[in-house]
Amino acid sequence: TAEAQWARGTPKFNEEFAFRTEAQESNIRNHPYLVHVHNPAKFQIDTDTYDFQPYPWLDPPYRMNIMINPCESHPFDCCFDTYGSPEYAFLVQDQLDSAFGSEVQLFTDASRIPALASRRPDDVVVNDIECDGLIDPKFECLGFNAARQPFTEFPVCWDRNSTVDSTESCRNPTTGEEIQYCMELAFTQNAMIVQCGRQYEDDPHCGTFLEIHKPGDNEILSQIRLTKQFPSGYRQTVISTTLRGDLDRVLCRGEHEIWWVQRTRYNFVIEFK
Repeated sequence: TAEAQWARGTPKFNEEFAFRTEAQESNIRNHPYLVHVHNPAKFQIDTDTYDFQPYPWLDPPYRMNIMINPCESHPFDCCFDTYGSPEYAFLVQDQLDSAFGSEVQLFTDASRIPALASRRPDDVVVNDIECDGLIDPKFECLGFNAARQPFTEFPVCWDRNSTVDSTESCRNPTTGEEIQYCMELAFTQNAMIVQCGRQYEDDPHCGTFLEIHKPGDNEILSQIRLTKQFPSGYRQTVISTTLRGDLDRVLCRGEHEIWWVQRTRYNFVIEFK
């Protein structure tokens, strides 16, 4: 069928032209590729929200972990494609526990590591005249005039998360080149680390990130994007200790956390802290 035609300038032509023009403009305004230009209010929903969804430890067997300054006093790439188990010292103060008064090692999930499986060197026993007995008056005390002192050397791929100096430099894990104001990290996951592709490759709302936060605070103080990879053991990277990339400001003294975050179009999912 053929639509009616009217001469330009006639009332019918003007009416039809106005109707078709409005319809075309409406289609343009609501086209999915152009809606952000013509209706930006639709995109003002806050998507920078965090949802803490820690992965289950036992079912399914999905694991990830982060270690800080894993190669201190060792070659810069000591933890690359290397397996290492972070261990955390815990003083047993329960008098009903057979290990009362001793320091045991824990995995990340707080389960106790058998003594023969621990990679941590034994403490050194030193003379300390302040000690009157076991944990008396301080937890280092082993007995009268005797105290424990940590051994000065630790294995490669070891987690040193107790204290970080934000003014120190670190080493590029690939070249060993010194970088100002940063700390070295080792990370692992027994699944593919996701990096978005095509036009979303550099999108800040898509991919896997490690972020530094104050405890319980959603403000990102520093961040690093993890690239697509399937680790075998740990991989290494560095993260800046400057405040949001400002070389004139570093992270302040106090407690901080590293969050493992999957960023999506709708929210930021925290999988591990």
